[in-house]
Amino acid sequence: MFQFLLRKNKYYGKKTFTFYIPAPPARKTGYQEKEFDNLIEHILGLGFELVDFKLQSHSGEERTGLWVLCILGAPTKEVFNQKVGIDYSMVSHNSATEDLSRIPLDPDIIHDN
Repeated sequence: MFQFLLRKNKYYGKKTFTFYIPAPPARKTGYQEKEFDNLIEHILGLGFELVDFKLQSHSGEERTGLWVLCILGAPTKEVFNQKVGIDYSMVSHNSATEDLSRIPLDPDIIHDN
């Protein structure tokens, strides 16, 4: 009857989602990482919950940026069994979500494919 009180973990399982955000060019105003925001919105739409996240900066002679490691909780087996590997071009053109293709990417940032 009260088995939900005995449940130690509210998630069926957990997964990780890792994303690299290259440093934007120098600018005088703030910067919103729209690509990352859209990916997180898509992941949450799949039914995952964002349990925690970790950040690790990266600097080198040719490239600097930020690694983001997201810990995702899957409340059900069905959600857990979904693949988290996301092709951004598929997310940005998915008619089931808002039209993400209307958000322009900064032409000064080189996006790896």
